[in-house]
Parts: sequence; structure tokens; C-alpha cells
Amino acid sequence: MSVKRILIVGIGSAHGDDRIGWLVADRLVAMVESENVEVRHAKSPIDLLDWLAGVERLVICDACRGLGRVGEMRRWEWPTTELSAIGLSGTHGLSVPTVLKLADRLGRLPEVVVVWAIEGAGRGTSGLLSTELTQALPELVSQIVGELNEPPLLETNTCTNSR
Repeated sequence: MSVKRILIVGIGSAHGDDRIGWLVADRLVAMVESENVEVRHAKSPIDLLDWLAGVERLVICDACRGLGRVGEMRRWEWPTTELSAIGLSGTHGLSVPTVLKLADRLGRLPEVVVVWAIEGAGRGTSGLLSTELTQALPELVSQIVGELNEPPLLETNTCTNSR
């Protein structure tokens, strides 16, 4: 049996709550010690297209707007129409849903795709996270780590509220 290759991508920037995807990725690098798991930062979801070769499981983490209260987390399995209703990666050019649809059309979409989003307070001009995201960061990382050793996710779409 071959080992499944997992790619985890934190999407964001160096500004305010938009940093959350990168901070999640940084913590996961320190916590996940496996040759089949690669963790990356992306400034734009379009970067994913260059990294998907051989990936069987993709995990994306990004800040969003329109989910609910600041610090609220959600998890989706792709494909889902719910992601189009929130502002996911609106500051990064092409949105996460647009890039995932493109990857599918190009035949590059991994077997399993999970998208984690957390409502941010805004980009801000500093590199500091809001208090709510600072408090939510350990829980978000813990939930992602908890899934990494599970078997591939079920084919049905699920959506869970995590705060």
C-alpha cells in the first residue's frame, strides 16, 4: 500500500488577521513530522496549481469574511457551494473555490480536499492578529492535526461549526 501524499497550504499575507493561514502552517510544520506531508505558505490560491502533482489530500486554511463572528471556524470538504457565499481569499486575486474548480478542470484536483476558514476582523496594517484569532489559533491547529492521521474523508459533504 502506498503512502498518501498530503499538502497543507496556509493562504494569507503579513497583515492582521490575514496572517492566520500562514501561522497555522508555521505551527503545523513544527508538529507534523512525516515525509508524506508537505506544508506551504501561499499569497494567492492560484499558487496551489503548481503544487498539486502527486497530492492525494489537500488541506487549505485561510481567513475569511462573512462566516459569522470573529474567530468562528468552519470546515468543508470540496466540492461545496457554501464556500462561494463567504469572502474567502478575496484579497488574493482568484478565490479558493475558483482555483479548486480550475484544478478539477485541469485534472489536478486531489482525491480529498478540505478547506478550513476562520472569520477574521480584518487585514489591518500591523502584523498582529486580533485577540479572537490569537485565542482560536491553537484549536484550529489541533483540529487539523487530529485529521491528518484519519483515513480519507467520507465522500459526502459535511460542514461543522467549531466555535
